[in-house]
Amino acid sequence: MNKLCRENQAKMSGKASFAKILQRSKYATYDPSISQVYSAAAANRARGDFGFKRPIQGPPNVRVKSQDNELGVVEYINADGDVKVLQRIEEMRIPFDNKESTSANEYSSYVDKSSIEDSILGQFGRPEVELMDKQEFDNYLQRVKSLRGEFKEFLNNQALDVAKKQAELKGENPDNVKTPPVDLYNSAQNDPYVHQQFLKQYHAKVLTEKDSKHLTPNPHFNGGLRYSTPSPIESSKLSPSIPGRILPNSSNNSRFRREKKPIALAGLVASTDMSNLTGLSATDFASEYGQQSRDLNAGQAKFRVMNRANVSRVPRVVNTSSDRPLDGAVIDIELLESSAIEKLQNKSEAIGSPEYVSTFEKDIPSGRNRPVSMFKTINSPLFNRKKENQGTELKISELLKQHQF
Repeated sequence: MNKLCRENQAKMSGKASFAKILQRSKYATYDPSISQVYSAAAANRARGDFGFKRPIQGPPNVRVKSQDNELGVVEYINADGDVKVLQRIEEMRIPFDNKESTSANEYSSYVDKSSIEDSILGQFGRPEVELMDKQEFDNYLQRVKSLRGEFKEFLNNQALDVAKKQAELKGENPDNVKTPPVDLYNSAQNDPYVHQQFLKQYHAKVLTEKDSKHLTPNPHFNGGLRYSTPSPIESSKLSPSIPGRILPNSSNNSRFRREKKPIALAGLVASTDMSNLTGLSATDFASEYGQQSRDLNAGQAKFRVMNRANVSRVPRVVNTSSDRPLDGAVIDIELLESSAIEKLQNKSEAIGSPEYVSTFEKDIPSGRNRPVSMFKTINSPLFNRKKENQGTELKISELLKQHQF
Protein backbone atom coordinates (compact mmCIF):
# COMPACT_ATOMS: atom_id res chain seq x y z
CA MET A 1 0.00 0.00 0.00
CA ASN A 2 2.78 2.41 0.96
CA LYS A 3 4.64 1.51 -2.22
CA LEU A 4 1.57 2.30 -4.32
CA CYS A 5 1.12 5.66 -2.57
CA ARG A 6 4.76 6.55 -3.16
CA GLU A 7 4.40 5.70 -6.86
CA ASN A 8 1.27 7.85 -7.15
CA GLN A 9 2.99 10.73 -5.35
CA ALA A 10 5.98 10.44 -7.70
CA LYS A 11 3.71 10.51 -10.74
CA MET A 12 1.82 13.54 -9.40
CA SER A 13 5.02 15.41 -8.60
CA GLY A 14 6.35 14.60 -12.06
CA LYS A 15 3.21 16.02 -13.67
CA ALA A 16 3.36 19.10 -11.48
CA SER A 17 7.00 19.77 -12.30
CA PHE A 18 6.33 19.33 -16.03
CA ALA A 19 3.41 21.78 -15.80
CA LYS A 20 5.65 24.34 -14.10
CA ILE A 21 8.34 23.91 -16.72
CA LEU A 22 5.74 24.26 -19.48
CA GLN A 23 4.35 27.39 -17.85
CA ARG A 24 7.78 29.00 -17.59
CA SER A 25 8.81 28.05 -21.13
CA LYS A 26 8.42 30.24 -24.19
CA TYR A 27 7.58 28.66 -27.51
CA ALA A 28 7.72 30.03 -31.03
CA THR A 29 6.54 28.29 -34.17
CA TYR A 30 8.52 28.28 -37.40
CA ASP A 31 6.65 28.47 -40.69
CA PRO A 32 8.81 29.18 -43.76
CA SER A 33 5.80 30.59 -45.65
CA ILE A 34 5.28 33.34 -43.04
CA SER A 35 7.81 36.13 -42.69
CA GLN A 36 8.61 36.23 -38.97
CA VAL A 37 11.29 38.00 -36.95
CA TYR A 38 13.06 36.08 -34.18
CA SER A 39 14.90 37.86 -31.38
CA ALA A 40 16.98 36.69 -28.43
CA ALA A 41 18.19 38.20 -25.18
CA ALA A 42 21.80 39.34 -24.84
CA ALA A 43 22.84 36.23 -22.87
CA ASN A 44 21.27 33.84 -25.38
CA ARG A 45 22.54 35.85 -28.33
CA ALA A 46 26.11 35.58 -27.04
CA ARG A 47 25.77 31.79 -27.28
CA GLY A 48 23.94 32.01 -30.60
CA ASP A 49 20.84 30.47 -29.03
CA PHE A 50 17.76 31.61 -30.94
CA GLY A 51 15.89 28.37 -30.26
CA PHE A 52 16.84 26.66 -33.51
CA LYS A 53 18.69 23.43 -34.14
CA ARG A 54 21.96 25.21 -34.90
CA PRO A 55 23.42 28.37 -33.35
CA ILE A 56 23.17 31.76 -35.05
CA GLN A 57 25.98 34.26 -34.59
CA GLY A 58 24.28 37.37 -35.83
CA PRO A 59 22.29 40.49 -34.97
CA PRO A 60 19.65 40.69 -32.21
CA ASN A 61 16.80 40.26 -34.72
CA VAL A 62 16.88 37.78 -37.59
CA ARG A 63 14.49 36.49 -40.22
CA VAL A 64 15.14 32.79 -40.84
CA LYS A 65 14.79 31.53 -44.42
CA SER A 66 15.91 27.95 -43.75
CA GLN A 67 16.65 26.09 -40.52
CA ASP A 68 19.14 23.72 -42.14
CA ASN A 69 20.35 24.39 -45.66
CA GLU A 70 22.65 22.25 -47.81
CA LEU A 71 25.69 23.61 -45.96
CA GLY A 72 24.32 22.54 -42.58
CA VAL A 73 23.81 26.06 -41.22
CA VAL A 74 20.83 28.28 -40.48
CA GLU A 75 20.13 30.64 -43.38
CA TYR A 76 19.03 34.01 -42.03
CA ILE A 77 19.01 37.72 -42.83
CA ASN A 78 19.28 40.81 -40.66
CA ALA A 79 15.86 42.13 -39.56
CA ASP A 80 17.01 45.01 -37.34
CA GLY A 81 15.76 47.58 -39.87
CA ASP A 82 12.11 46.52 -39.71
CA VAL A 83 12.21 46.17 -35.93
CA LYS A 84 13.60 49.69 -35.53
CA VAL A 85 10.88 51.13 -37.76
CA LEU A 86 8.20 49.54 -35.58
CA GLN A 87 9.92 50.82 -32.44
CA ARG A 88 10.02 54.36 -33.84
CA ILE A 89 6.32 54.22 -34.69
CA GLU A 90 5.58 53.21 -31.09
CA GLU A 91 7.82 55.96 -29.70
CA MET A 92 6.19 58.61 -31.88
CA ARG A 93 2.72 57.45 -30.72
CA ILE A 94 1.37 57.70 -34.24
CA PRO A 95 -2.41 57.07 -34.33
CA PHE A 96 -3.53 55.00 -37.31
CA ASP A 97 -6.82 55.37 -39.07
CA ASN A 98 -9.08 52.31 -38.93
CA LYS A 99 -9.27 51.98 -42.68
CA GLU A 100 -10.59 48.71 -44.05
CA SER A 101 -8.37 46.88 -46.48
CA THR A 102 -9.66 46.66 -50.03
CA SER A 103 -8.61 43.06 -50.47
CA ALA A 104 -7.09 40.17 -48.59
CA ASN A 105 -4.39 39.31 -51.11
CA GLU A 106 -1.64 40.92 -49.01
CA TYR A 107 -2.35 38.58 -46.11
CA SER A 108 -3.01 35.32 -47.90
CA SER A 109 -1.41 32.57 -49.93
CA TYR A 110 -2.55 31.71 -53.42
CA VAL A 111 -2.06 27.96 -53.07
CA ASP A 112 -1.88 25.28 -50.41
CA LYS A 113 -0.26 22.01 -51.48
CA SER A 114 -1.40 20.18 -48.34
CA SER A 115 -5.10 20.57 -49.21
CA ILE A 116 -7.13 19.52 -52.22
CA GLU A 117 -8.73 22.93 -52.68
CA ASP A 118 -6.65 26.08 -52.87
CA SER A 119 -6.98 28.71 -50.20
CA ILE A 120 -10.12 30.82 -50.61
CA LEU A 121 -8.17 33.88 -49.54
CA GLY A 122 -5.72 33.52 -52.37
CA GLN A 123 -8.51 33.82 -54.93
CA PHE A 124 -9.03 37.48 -54.03
CA GLY A 125 -5.67 38.67 -55.24
CA ARG A 126 -3.34 38.46 -58.18
CA PRO A 127 -1.24 35.28 -57.98
CA GLU A 128 2.44 35.42 -58.79
CA VAL A 129 2.46 33.10 -61.78
CA GLU A 130 6.23 33.39 -62.23
CA LEU A 131 6.82 31.79 -58.81
CA MET A 132 4.52 28.79 -59.39
CA ASP A 133 5.71 25.30 -60.12
CA LYS A 134 3.84 22.96 -62.49
CA GLN A 135 1.43 21.62 -59.87
CA GLU A 136 0.55 25.08 -58.59
CA PHE A 137 0.03 26.43 -62.09
CA ASP A 138 -2.24 23.51 -63.08
CA ASN A 139 -4.35 24.05 -59.95
CA TYR A 140 -4.61 27.73 -60.76
CA LEU A 141 -5.77 27.03 -64.34
CA GLN A 142 -8.41 24.56 -63.18
CA ARG A 143 -9.74 27.09 -60.70
CA VAL A 144 -9.96 29.82 -63.35
CA LYS A 145 -11.64 27.52 -65.90
CA SER A 146 -14.32 26.50 -63.42
CA LEU A 147 -15.43 30.14 -63.07
CA ARG A 148 -15.63 30.92 -66.80
CA GLY A 149 -19.39 30.42 -67.08
CA GLU A 150 -20.18 32.58 -64.07
CA PHE A 151 -17.77 35.24 -65.33
CA LYS A 152 -19.64 35.42 -68.66
CA GLU A 153 -22.93 35.75 -66.80
CA PHE A 154 -21.43 38.55 -64.71
CA LEU A 155 -20.35 40.44 -67.85
CA ASN A 156 -23.77 39.97 -69.48
CA ASN A 157 -25.50 41.37 -66.40
CA GLN A 158 -23.16 44.36 -66.39
CA ALA A 159 -23.84 45.08 -70.06
CA LEU A 160 -27.59 44.68 -69.50
CA ASP A 161 -27.57 47.14 -66.60
CA VAL A 162 -25.74 49.73 -68.70
CA ALA A 163 -28.19 49.26 -71.59
CA LYS A 164 -31.20 49.66 -69.27
CA LYS A 165 -29.83 52.90 -67.83
CA GLN A 166 -29.28 54.27 -71.33
CA ALA A 167 -32.83 53.29 -72.29
CA GLU A 168 -34.26 55.10 -69.26
CA LEU A 169 -32.37 58.26 -70.21
CA LYS A 170 -33.87 58.07 -73.72
CA GLY A 171 -37.37 57.52 -72.32
CA GLU A 172 -37.65 53.93 -73.58
CA ASN A 173 -38.93 50.88 -71.71
CA PRO A 174 -35.89 49.19 -70.05
CA ASP A 175 -37.66 45.80 -69.97
CA ASN A 176 -37.49 45.55 -73.77
CA VAL A 177 -33.71 45.98 -73.87
CA LYS A 178 -31.68 43.00 -75.08
CA THR A 179 -27.91 42.74 -75.33
CA PRO A 180 -25.78 40.34 -77.39
CA PRO A 181 -23.47 37.87 -75.61
CA VAL A 182 -20.33 39.52 -74.30
CA ASP A 183 -17.02 38.68 -75.94
CA LEU A 184 -14.37 37.91 -73.30
CA TYR A 185 -11.50 39.22 -75.41
CA ASN A 186 -13.13 42.58 -76.15
CA SER A 187 -14.18 42.94 -72.53
CA ALA A 188 -10.61 42.40 -71.33
CA GLN A 189 -9.36 45.08 -73.74
CA ASN A 190 -11.89 47.65 -72.52
CA ASP A 191 -11.63 47.04 -68.77
CA PRO A 192 -8.57 45.09 -67.56
CA TYR A 193 -9.80 45.14 -63.94
CA VAL A 194 -13.25 43.67 -64.49
CA HIS A 195 -12.10 40.21 -63.39
CA GLN A 196 -11.17 41.61 -59.98
CA GLN A 197 -14.69 42.99 -59.58
CA PHE A 198 -16.08 39.58 -60.44
CA LEU A 199 -13.82 37.74 -57.98
CA LYS A 200 -14.71 40.13 -55.19
CA GLN A 201 -18.44 39.70 -55.78
CA TYR A 202 -18.23 35.94 -56.30
CA HIS A 203 -16.25 35.15 -53.16
CA ALA A 204 -18.29 37.55 -51.06
CA LYS A 205 -21.29 35.40 -51.98
CA VAL A 206 -19.41 32.12 -51.37
CA LEU A 207 -18.18 33.15 -47.94
CA THR A 208 -21.67 34.13 -46.73
CA GLU A 209 -23.39 30.87 -47.69
CA LYS A 210 -24.66 28.70 -44.85
CA ASP A 211 -22.84 25.57 -46.01
CA SER A 212 -19.57 27.42 -46.64
CA LYS A 213 -16.49 25.72 -45.19
CA HIS A 214 -14.37 28.85 -45.31
CA LEU A 215 -13.95 31.59 -42.76
CA THR A 216 -14.52 35.21 -43.66
CA PRO A 217 -11.14 36.98 -43.73
CA ASN A 218 -10.83 39.55 -40.96
CA PRO A 219 -7.26 40.87 -41.09
CA HIS A 220 -5.91 43.58 -38.83
CA PHE A 221 -6.61 46.97 -40.37
CA ASN A 222 -2.94 48.03 -40.40
CA GLY A 223 -1.35 44.59 -40.66
CA GLY A 224 -0.27 44.57 -37.00
CA LEU A 225 1.85 47.66 -37.48
CA ARG A 226 0.52 49.01 -34.20
CA TYR A 227 -2.06 47.59 -31.78
CA SER A 228 -2.57 50.57 -29.46
CA THR A 229 -4.93 53.23 -30.78
CA PRO A 230 -4.20 56.65 -29.27
CA SER A 231 -6.49 59.50 -30.25
CA PRO A 232 -5.19 62.52 -32.20
CA ILE A 233 -5.45 64.61 -29.01
CA GLU A 234 -3.32 62.12 -27.07
CA SER A 235 -0.78 62.00 -29.86
CA SER A 236 -0.57 65.80 -30.19
CA LYS A 237 -0.18 66.31 -26.43
CA LEU A 238 1.99 63.36 -25.44
CA SER A 239 4.05 62.55 -28.52
CA PRO A 240 7.55 64.05 -28.65
CA SER A 241 8.90 66.26 -31.39
CA ILE A 242 10.93 64.21 -33.87
CA PRO A 243 13.81 65.69 -35.88
CA GLY A 244 13.41 65.35 -39.62
CA ARG A 245 14.58 66.71 -42.94
CA ILE A 246 12.64 68.51 -45.64
CA LEU A 247 13.26 66.76 -48.95
CA PRO A 248 13.14 68.45 -52.35
CA ASN A 249 10.20 67.53 -54.54
CA SER A 250 10.77 64.85 -57.14
CA SER A 251 9.02 65.28 -60.48
CA ASN A 252 8.43 61.54 -60.91
CA ASN A 253 6.91 61.00 -57.45
CA SER A 254 3.11 60.96 -57.79
CA ARG A 255 2.49 60.56 -54.05
CA PHE A 256 3.36 64.20 -53.36
CA ARG A 257 1.46 66.89 -55.20
CA ARG A 258 2.78 70.38 -55.78
CA GLU A 259 1.29 71.71 -52.52
CA LYS A 260 2.82 68.83 -50.52
CA LYS A 261 6.40 68.51 -49.36
CA PRO A 262 8.06 65.15 -48.51
CA ILE A 263 9.64 64.86 -45.07
CA ALA A 264 12.22 62.23 -44.03
CA LEU A 265 11.41 61.28 -40.45
CA ALA A 266 12.47 58.28 -38.34
CA GLY A 267 13.13 56.04 -41.32
CA LEU A 268 9.81 56.95 -42.97
CA VAL A 269 8.79 59.41 -45.68
CA ALA A 270 5.91 61.60 -44.51
CA SER A 271 4.42 64.79 -45.96
CA THR A 272 3.23 68.23 -44.95
CA ASP A 273 1.58 71.24 -46.57
CA MET A 274 3.80 73.89 -48.08
CA SER A 275 2.05 76.49 -45.87
CA ASN A 276 3.46 74.75 -42.79
CA LEU A 277 7.07 75.37 -43.86
CA THR A 278 7.18 79.16 -43.93
CA GLY A 279 10.78 80.31 -43.77
CA LEU A 280 12.20 76.77 -44.08
CA SER A 281 14.11 75.48 -47.09
CA ALA A 282 14.67 71.96 -48.38
CA THR A 283 17.81 69.94 -47.75
CA ASP A 284 20.73 71.01 -49.92
CA PHE A 285 21.94 67.66 -51.27
CA ALA A 286 23.93 69.05 -54.20
CA SER A 287 24.68 72.74 -54.12
CA GLU A 288 25.22 74.45 -57.47
CA TYR A 289 28.30 76.15 -56.01
CA GLY A 290 30.00 72.92 -55.07
CA GLN A 291 30.46 70.84 -51.94
CA GLN A 292 32.34 73.55 -50.01
CA SER A 293 29.43 76.02 -49.94
CA ARG A 294 26.78 73.43 -49.14
CA ASP A 295 24.44 74.37 -46.27
CA LEU A 296 24.42 71.33 -43.98
CA ASN A 297 21.71 72.77 -41.71
CA ALA A 298 19.22 73.46 -44.49
CA GLY A 299 16.05 71.40 -44.26
CA GLN A 300 16.45 70.44 -40.60
CA ALA A 301 13.41 70.90 -38.36
CA LYS A 302 11.33 69.15 -35.73
CA PHE A 303 7.94 67.72 -36.61
CA ARG A 304 4.95 66.15 -34.93
CA VAL A 305 2.11 64.02 -36.25
CA MET A 306 -0.77 66.21 -37.35
CA ASN A 307 -3.56 63.66 -37.63
CA ARG A 308 -4.13 59.93 -37.94
CA ALA A 309 -1.84 58.06 -40.31
CA ASN A 310 -3.33 55.93 -43.07
CA VAL A 311 -2.00 52.55 -44.14
CA SER A 312 -2.83 52.51 -47.84
CA ARG A 313 -1.19 49.11 -48.38
CA VAL A 314 -0.24 46.64 -45.67
CA PRO A 315 2.93 44.57 -45.99
CA ARG A 316 2.60 41.09 -47.41
CA VAL A 317 3.91 38.53 -44.93
CA VAL A 318 2.69 35.24 -46.45
CA ASN A 319 4.52 33.57 -49.34
CA THR A 320 6.68 36.59 -50.01
CA SER A 321 10.13 36.46 -51.55
CA SER A 322 11.14 39.88 -50.24
CA ASP A 323 13.85 40.10 -47.59
CA ARG A 324 12.13 43.13 -46.06
CA PRO A 325 8.33 42.76 -46.27
CA LEU A 326 7.85 46.12 -44.56
CA ASP A 327 9.13 47.81 -47.71
CA GLY A 328 5.88 46.81 -49.41
CA ALA A 329 3.81 48.89 -47.00
CA VAL A 330 2.55 52.34 -47.96
CA ILE A 331 2.06 54.58 -44.90
CA ASP A 332 0.72 58.11 -45.37
CA ILE A 333 1.62 60.36 -42.43
CA GLU A 334 0.71 64.05 -42.21
CA LEU A 335 3.19 66.13 -40.20
CA LEU A 336 3.33 69.64 -38.83
CA GLU A 337 6.34 71.71 -37.88
CA SER A 338 6.63 71.76 -34.07
CA SER A 339 6.77 75.53 -33.65
CA ALA A 340 3.41 75.89 -35.43
CA ILE A 341 1.79 73.52 -32.92
CA GLU A 342 3.36 75.31 -29.97
CA LYS A 343 1.86 78.61 -31.14
CA LEU A 344 -1.62 77.08 -31.21
CA GLN A 345 -1.30 75.05 -28.02
CA ASN A 346 0.40 77.62 -25.78
CA LYS A 347 -2.14 77.26 -22.96
CA SER A 348 -1.63 77.27 -19.24
CA GLU A 349 -4.93 75.53 -18.50
CA ALA A 350 -4.92 71.88 -17.47
CA ILE A 351 -6.20 69.36 -19.99
CA GLY A 352 -9.85 68.59 -19.30
CA SER A 353 -10.52 71.72 -17.23
CA PRO A 354 -13.50 73.98 -18.09
CA GLU A 355 -11.10 76.67 -19.26
CA TYR A 356 -9.34 74.24 -21.59
CA VAL A 357 -12.54 72.72 -22.96
CA SER A 358 -14.18 76.10 -23.58
CA THR A 359 -11.24 77.36 -25.63
CA PHE A 360 -12.44 77.57 -29.21
CA GLU A 361 -9.68 76.40 -31.48
CA LYS A 362 -9.55 73.92 -34.27
CA ASP A 363 -9.26 70.36 -33.00
CA ILE A 364 -6.54 69.63 -35.53
CA PRO A 365 -3.77 72.23 -35.88
CA SER A 366 -3.56 73.57 -39.40
CA GLY A 367 -0.17 75.22 -39.16
CA ARG A 368 -1.57 78.72 -39.52
CA ASN A 369 -0.14 81.52 -37.43
CA ARG A 370 -3.56 82.18 -35.92
CA PRO A 371 -6.58 79.94 -35.38
CA VAL A 372 -9.79 80.86 -37.16
CA SER A 373 -12.91 81.11 -35.01
CA MET A 374 -16.59 81.60 -35.74
CA PHE A 375 -16.39 85.21 -34.49
CA LYS A 376 -13.26 86.00 -36.54
CA THR A 377 -11.25 86.75 -33.42
CA ILE A 378 -7.54 86.11 -33.09
CA ASN A 379 -6.24 83.87 -30.27
CA SER A 380 -9.25 84.74 -28.14
CA PRO A 381 -10.55 81.81 -26.07
CA LEU A 382 -14.26 81.28 -25.75
CA PHE A 383 -13.85 81.28 -21.98
CA ASN A 384 -13.14 85.02 -21.99
CA ARG A 385 -15.52 86.02 -24.77
CA LYS A 386 -18.77 87.82 -24.18
CA LYS A 387 -22.10 86.53 -25.30
CA GLU A 388 -25.05 88.77 -26.04
CA ASN A 389 -28.19 87.76 -24.16
CA GLN A 390 -31.28 89.98 -24.63
CA GLY A 391 -29.36 93.23 -24.75
CA THR A 392 -27.07 92.36 -21.83
CA GLU A 393 -23.56 90.94 -21.91
CA LEU A 394 -22.70 87.82 -19.94
CA LYS A 395 -19.30 86.17 -19.72
CA ILE A 396 -19.04 82.44 -20.39
CA SER A 397 -16.82 82.15 -17.31
CA GLU A 398 -19.68 83.36 -15.11
CA LEU A 399 -22.02 80.77 -16.62
CA LEU A 400 -19.51 78.02 -15.86
CA LYS A 401 -19.14 79.18 -12.26
CA GLN A 402 -22.90 79.30 -11.78
CA HIS A 403 -23.32 75.72 -12.97
CA GLN A 404 -20.23 74.56 -11.03
CA PHE A 405 -18.53 72.68 -13.85
